[in-house]
Amino acid sequence: MRVRDVMSRNVVAVDESASVGEIMMLIRRHQVKDFPVINSDSNFQGIVYETDILKVLYDGPDTHLIDFQDRKQVENLASRCGKLRAGDIMTRGVISLSPEDPIMRVGARMLLEKLSKLPVLQDDRVVGMVTQSDIFAAIVDHVTAASKDEKTEPSEPVSEPEVKEEAVKPSPPKAAVAKPKDGREKRFFRRVDMAIPVAYKPTEAGRPHSGKLGKTVNVSAGGLLMEVPEPIRESSLIEVALDLYQNGQPIKSTCRVVRCMPSPGNPNVLYAGLMYLAMDVTERKRIIAYLNQFAPEAA
Repeated sequence: MRVRDVMSRNVVAVDESASVGEIMMLIRRHQVKDFPVINSDSNFQGIVYETDILKVLYDGPDTHLIDFQDRKQVENLASRCGKLRAGDIMTRGVISLSPEDPIMRVGARMLLEKLSKLPVLQDDRVVGMVTQSDIFAAIVDHVTAASKDEKTEPSEPVSEPEVKEEAVKPSPPKAAVAKPKDGREKRFFRRVDMAIPVAYKPTEAGRPHSGKLGKTVNVSAGGLLMEVPEPIRESSLIEVALDLYQNGQPIKSTCRVVRCMPSPGNPNVLYAGLMYLAMDVTERKRIIAYLNQFAPEAA
């Protein structure tokens, strides 16, 4: 049995520029404690573990005295969380796995080195995460199934149940990369002009917001530009649902508002520039596949 048979594919990755404060909001939003960190090319950089954030919160001799009643103390803590980025606090040099690694070997290594969760990479991109619990559950299921199929004569060996390859979900198409003569990869920044509806909603903690509807101006692998009916505060976070393929299966992402300003061609129209801050890795692959299909050579 291989890592690809037990790994979780619903992995939310964060951009290396995400602040600690933003990551804390994402923890509440996605009910996830650990986030793989990627750069602008979607390549794996490290992991922000829960312990990495706790080190920030409890950094300082007087941190344990904070009772969230002294406004100044809370403001100082918020300021520190806002200045530090995922790239500053993430755990680097994380052991990574391949989808083809045997789970028994991986489980033994995780136990030996006291690792509870590891990323699964393919071509330097996150395709899943594996926990000790995932491996243990798979082993239990494997042993239980083998016991049921055990022959009546105890001397005969127990045959290992066959893993059905068709049960494994196929990976989304890999982004096309142009390779010059020297063999090095040359990446293009693909930006496709399009005008399709996009639903969005602010995601500030403790404040309920109703959803709004905008329209995309263009879409890229790192974010999008959309036309909005009213101003959006810069640096705020919003949840976005974009039906890129127009098939009723929208791509969802938490985005940071980079800017919001009048359109260069029409001052009465507002444009908001968004950066994908946190997104399921499979969703990101769908965007890249779309851009490769419609603008493979766009600069």
